Amino acid sequence: MNSLFPVGVSSLFVVAVVIFSYFFYYRSTKKKFFAIWTVAWSLYVLRLICLLLPFIIPIDTNNSFLSLSNRLMNIISSTLILYGFYSLYNKKFSNIWFIFCGIISFYLILITVFDALNSWIFLSLPVSVFTGWVHIWNGIFYFSNKNIKTKSTFFISTLFLLWGIHTIHYSIDLFFMPSFMPWFYVIDVTLVVIILVGILFEYFNDIQNRLNASEENYNLILDNSEEAIVIARDGIIISFNTRAEDVSGYKKNELLMKTFDDLLYHEDRYEAIERHLKRQQGGEISKFNTFRIITRSGEIKWLESNATVFSMNGKKATLNFLRDITDKKKAEEDLYESKRRLFTLMSNLPGMAYRCKNNHDRTMEFVSDGFLELTGYSPEEIINNCKLSYANIIHSEDRERVWNHIQSALSEGKSFELIYRIICATGKEKWVWEKGQIVMDNDNIIALEGFISDITKLKDTETALMQSLIKFEKTFQANPVWITLSTLDEGRYIEANESFLKEIGYRQEEVIDKAWQELDTWVDPEQRANIISRLKENGRILNQEVKRKNKKGDIINTLFSAETLVLEDNELMVSVSQNITALKKVQKDRDSLNEQLRHSQKMESIGRLAGGVAHDYNNMLTVIIINAELLLNKMKPGSPYYKNIDEILNAAERSANITKQLLVFARKEAISPEVLNINLTLDGMLKMLKRLIGEDIELIWNPGTNLWPVKMDQSQIDQILVNLSVNSRDAIDSLGKITIETENVTIDKLLSEKTTGLKPGEYVLLTFSDNGKGMDTEVQKNIFEPFFTTKDIGKGTGLGLSTVYGIVKQNNGFIDVISNPDEGTAFKIYIPRHEINSEKTYIEPDNKGIESDGETILVVEDDVSVKSATEKILSGLGYNVLSTENPKEALDIVEQNSDSIHLLLSDVIMPEMSGRDMAKKITGMFPNIKVLFMSGYTSDSIIKEGLVYQGVNYIEKPFTTEKLGLKVREVLNEK
Repeated sequence: MNSLFPVGVSSLFVVAVVIFSYFFYYRSTKKKFFAIWTVAWSLYVLRLICLLLPFIIPIDTNNSFLSLSNRLMNIISSTLILYGFYSLYNKKFSNIWFIFCGIISFYLILITVFDALNSWIFLSLPVSVFTGWVHIWNGIFYFSNKNIKTKSTFFISTLFLLWGIHTIHYSIDLFFMPSFMPWFYVIDVTLVVIILVGILFEYFNDIQNRLNASEENYNLILDNSEEAIVIARDGIIISFNTRAEDVSGYKKNELLMKTFDDLLYHEDRYEAIERHLKRQQGGEISKFNTFRIITRSGEIKWLESNATVFSMNGKKATLNFLRDITDKKKAEEDLYESKRRLFTLMSNLPGMAYRCKNNHDRTMEFVSDGFLELTGYSPEEIINNCKLSYANIIHSEDRERVWNHIQSALSEGKSFELIYRIICATGKEKWVWEKGQIVMDNDNIIALEGFISDITKLKDTETALMQSLIKFEKTFQANPVWITLSTLDEGRYIEANESFLKEIGYRQEEVIDKAWQELDTWVDPEQRANIISRLKENGRILNQEVKRKNKKGDIINTLFSAETLVLEDNELMVSVSQNITALKKVQKDRDSLNEQLRHSQKMESIGRLAGGVAHDYNNMLTVIIINAELLLNKMKPGSPYYKNIDEILNAAERSANITKQLLVFARKEAISPEVLNINLTLDGMLKMLKRLIGEDIELIWNPGTNLWPVKMDQSQIDQILVNLSVNSRDAIDSLGKITIETENVTIDKLLSEKTTGLKPGEYVLLTFSDNGKGMDTEVQKNIFEPFFTTKDIGKGTGLGLSTVYGIVKQNNGFIDVISNPDEGTAFKIYIPRHEINSEKTYIEPDNKGIESDGETILVVEDDVSVKSATEKILSGLGYNVLSTENPKEALDIVEQNSDSIHLLLSDVIMPEMSGRDMAKKITGMFPNIKVLFMSGYTSDSIIKEGLVYQGVNYIEKPFTTEKLGLKVREVLNEK
């Protein structure tokens, strides 16, 4: 028995360690079965202690109390172990086990009390059988209730069976083989230790399996969750499910260890971080929050968050359940936008939307804001008939009709539409249009819904339109232009106004529904086809000239405009035509007048140019002539240079004649008009003209009787006759005739309108005609232009006819030419009649030679060469000469020598001050000083329309020594 002690102590130590483990797990997990097993195995330890007591203290090993305690603890321990298994597997423990346990325990106590155990060892057999059976049932129950059976499960179950068998024959073995008691004890303890450790191993193996399974299920749930689940610590993502990858667009390795700050949309970042910090600090925040993130692709998504804080490894972590609500947000935004648009639409609709009951009162359940503007009543006054019903607003004369119309439409299951009147809050009457429909619920009418709009203006417009149509019809028929409506392709007339019918010569019934070909109203069918083609392309054509025909076949010129119009799917043409036949004739006449006007303006421009050139040219000729004369006077006729200087002088005089012709054309020549009878003037010219034209050409003179007088310079008539005679002579090849005729003519207004430039009045007509080769139209357009000639080079200057033209215009006359090739030419010259009674007599002063009587002359000329030449002439004639180039300086000279100056000889056109203005100032201060003007181009201050004012002394440049001397003497001799 001494060997039992160390075995018992070691067993006690091992079992105690295991019991402590069971107790620790109970404290950690609060599992009931761990508490039961802790008690059960603690009883087993007490049993071991009871077995070891005899070895520690002097107690008889056969002590009945120890034996009883040992066996009772064995019974209770085995029963509690079984109860623990039932608790482990959540099975209901049958009370029969406790009953049997109690019975066996009572039985054991009973036999112990009667001291029958030691005498009758077999009496303990029921106790061993019950305890062994409990162990065996533990093995069976444990094996049968394990979900996952492993080798260790089978092993532990087998150990329980062996333990049970060992316990059953334990008492018998001790009775027959007491020497084997230590070994039996070792077997028992070994089985217990293995079972204890095996149960713990199996339990934690099961927990691990369940944890693994739970983790798999957890991961499966996480990965299949519709929500993104993210665990974050210190704002850093440390765990997440697959859905989080889908939502963010990041892969696992990209998303791991990112911060929420990396993903948050910048506008939501501050609020989200502030909310996170408040949650970490235990503050109260709403359970669900929304924010935006930026995905890997840059897309912005809305997330709804449900987050909670928990502890992980001693640090606070956040479990976030994130739901992608981007579509929901978009739907909400769309819904909001839809509601906003609906509200805006309802607010801006020119009327009201409503929902009302189907009763006579039309009890309104809803009206839009437009009700106030429509009726003048607020919505609150009409809802549920608070102050009045809608039926009260309907005009009393329309109320019953409205009700009947709505009920009739509803009975047929149709929507309704009607127009009626309402009376507004102000008493104003309005026309409204209503369209509505029925609202049903289980075949029951629950409401009417619709829209009511103000159509008062439309009604007024309709009335106005009817009046407008009446006015249009009247205007259409009374319009002086042609207006028709016809089909586009066929040209079949649908409407035609009175003007068209009247001018085209057809009646209404003859035109309507007839095509244009049947009426034959178009002169050129191809032109109509072209117009139709352009109308189809552009839809409109404006102001095209078109020739039309009336019923008689007369051609009518029209200005045609048209536009396409579609009515009831038919393409029509609205045309407007204006008869411009008379206008075309007027336009033709106007074009002719414009051409004449342009010609007149051109001639005027050329005249101005010629006058300007003549001014400077005459100054130069004056210098040439005067200096040539001075040289010639100093030379003897036999001098070798005398002839050359004489040629220079002759050439200068011929040039002066050309300049004079230019001035005549420009109407700038200074003339001395007088009252003349043209017949007398022509009589004196006939001999000279006959010598001029030659013996081969017959000159015919047909003077008119009682010819009216005219006022003009006689030399101008001479120039006209000479230039026309030379022109006609050159136009006649050999034999021919020239006819000169005069007559009195009166031009009335009608004739003057047909001839541009010819004014109404009385004229003396001079007709100069020949039977020469004539002129074509192109030549006639240019014959009056200076230097225009059809003659060979060197045979004409081109100034003849332009000189004639200038003389005629200078005397307010008119010249016309009639000519055709090979038919001769006739010039008709109209010279205004002069009234003799209005004429004042002009007496020319006597000339007394050209020599000086010692007078002093002040010469004012801006051209230095002319001034110098003039000084030489006057000095040579014996005059005292003062000179200057400046008019202002001339005034100073006069003031200083006023008593000695007899004559002011001045140019007309000078810089700073004109000659006339200067002369006015001088004669105003010193009236005795006489004035003589000289110019190669006279201004309006001296000459008006070529006529020298009475009392104004003038000499024309270029002049010779004789002409200047005579004129100066003439002026000085005037009284």
